[in-house]
Amino acid sequence: MMTAASTRLPPNQAKKQAFWHHGWWKLMEIRIAIIPLPIYVIVGALIAGLVYIGKLPNEISLVIVMFAFLGLTLAEIGKRILTAANRMTLMPFAQIATRIGGVISVTTVLIILPCYV
Repeated sequence: MMTAASTRLPPNQAKKQAFWHHGWWKLMEIRIAIIPLPIYVIVGALIAGLVYIGKLPNEISLVIVMFAFLGLTLAEIGKRILTAANRMTLMPFAQIATRIGGVISVTTVLIILPCYV
């Protein structure tokens, strides 16, 4: 006995339903660092669009989003380069270099920031 839930759908509706059920979650499982790929693309497009039209606001919330976005992007690139080159044994050195670079950039900003405030 077939119920409404077990009736067969036409092939093109089954494909649409299959994408939104399975395909969307497969897409959400692809991550750039910790950000799902669709969210990453949307945030990247928003930042690029605001830069292109020249109306990038200088609010602290947007600055935090941009730092997180760009920082995660560069971290992911660094990880993938080491993985692709089969050099995962260099990962501790890459982490130390990243942390030293972060400390240098934060220290520089803290030294320069009083000049602009």
